[in-house]
Amino acid sequence: MEKIDVTVSLQEKRGIYQAVMQYKDKNGIKKYKWISTGIKIIKGQKKELKKLADEKAEQLRLEFEQQLNQSNCSNNIEDRRNVLFSDYAISWLESISNAKEETTIGGYESNIKSIICPYFRERHIKLTELQTLDLQDFYDYQYKLGKSPRTVLHYYRNINQILEKARKTKLIMINPNDDCEIEKPKQFIPDVYSKKELKIFLNKIKNTDIAIPIMLIGFYGLRRSEALRS
Repeated sequence: MEKIDVTVSLQEKRGIYQAVMQYKDKNGIKKYKWISTGIKIIKGQKKELKKLADEKAEQLRLEFEQQLNQSNCSNNIEDRRNVLFSDYAISWLESISNAKEETTIGGYESNIKSIICPYFRERHIKLTELQTLDLQDFYDYQYKLGKSPRTVLHYYRNINQILEKARKTKLIMINPNDDCEIEKPKQFIPDVYSKKELKIFLNKIKNTDIAIPIMLIGFYGLRRSEALRS
């Protein structure tokens, strides 16, 4: 949040020195605020009184600048608390884009942008109004669509990371995802190729674009992301 700076000048109005505050609001629009110093203009004492008025004006400027920035900070926090959960999820995704591997971010983007955000945006649920029941309804809905427990677990983990950041930054007091119940995925038991099967498969994909990555994966046990970077 950018700090608002205030400048002040003295103006004479109706026999009293006025402190004229000048500043730009958060939208960059120039604004003015007149505040009386309470010091009257008296002939013969103008030099001394103007000095007092300058000191008073600077005091008023400091107080006014502090009030503006406190108000601006409060409004900024309130705006962040009123954000939709779907919009906050997108901002969270952008904040981690440089800290995660490209393949990991790709998975997050697919889940958040294609599945999670459309669901909650349609319901117009704010971050601070999100309840455990809302999240449980989302998970149950995914099961009804035929999604596997493992896929729903990925959604659960993505949402949990988003809400944990909101909790740690005090935008929400508790994480409503904590009390949701999801099905436990069955243990994954991979079905691997035998040497003979791998040899047959490699012969079939010979001279294709995927031949080299598959060979690296088959011979060295690399993950997809590792093979693609090789």
